[in-house]
Amino acid sequence: MIRLEYDAGAAALIRALEEAAKAPNEGGTSRHQLRMDRAVIALLRVPAPSAVVPELLRESGVWNPVSRDGLAVYVDGGSQTVMSGQGYLSLLDTTTAIRRLAEREGAPAITEWHVIRELIHSRGQELANMQLYPAVLLRRLEEELDIREPTVAEIARTWCFCDTAFFLEGKYFTKVAWHTVLNLNPVVLVVPPAIMDELDDWRSNAQRPRQQKRARAVVREMDQLTGSHPHGELVGTETAGVELLRIGWEPRNIPEGLTRTLADDRLVASALEHRWRRPGLDVQVLTVDRGPYEKARRLGLQAVYLPEDLRRDSDKKAESAG
Repeated sequence: MIRLEYDAGAAALIRALEEAAKAPNEGGTSRHQLRMDRAVIALLRVPAPSAVVPELLRESGVWNPVSRDGLAVYVDGGSQTVMSGQGYLSLLDTTTAIRRLAEREGAPAITEWHVIRELIHSRGQELANMQLYPAVLLRRLEEELDIREPTVAEIARTWCFCDTAFFLEGKYFTKVAWHTVLNLNPVVLVVPPAIMDELDDWRSNAQRPRQQKRARAVVREMDQLTGSHPHGELVGTETAGVELLRIGWEPRNIPEGLTRTLADDRLVASALEHRWRRPGLDVQVLTVDRGPYEKARRLGLQAVYLPEDLRRDSDKKAESAG
């Protein structure tokens, strides 16, 4: 199993809890235990922009400001004027549960969402007693991280994250009923920034005229298809059941064994992250190269290695560079 790393936001939250646990805890039994009120105030005080959660905890709809400010005074040694958290948080048990949650989900990394989800699961009533509204906090965090349940229409599609070689060496992308020949649901060909950048580079590569022509044709058609639509909106192609989506975000997290310097690795990371952000989607990597195919499968993603009979279109019209 690939060992998941903490992303920057989650790491900042865990560090804050560990530092708070080093302070004297009246009644605590070890340095790995932390009084609940101190735990939440520690999260509140994580400096921006290290994490999203501290900013959310400052929203009045997430945490009653009177209770929040009163609790901060009490934690700093002042008089108790509001209800404080009862009991202690075991950091060892909590971090273990957070990791297991992320692993069960097939997440690309351990995120702030996993930290907060576990705290709500194990200590939701204590958070509510401090007039912090767990359901609202989780909903706001999901909005900030772009996590949501997919629609029925989205679930009915296969979301194919395509590598550069697919567009350069496969049959022309708009002229094949990919869902039919690959036995998939209606297909969305997803183009992340890493692949768009490589296609742009190929357009100016005069040393490889064959790939240069195809890249120019592909990028021009993508521009024509998406030009009149808002960025990030699905667009249809000339083939029913085949749509195109150009996304503008890079993956937040790069799993162990991948690197940001390789476009194919960023492609696989983008697919993994999209599947996590939209639980239940059929997300696959569509490639002509063995590298991304094997990496995707190692990380638990479905992948399609394009068969030979679906390689390079002989249609000269699709090859024209104009």
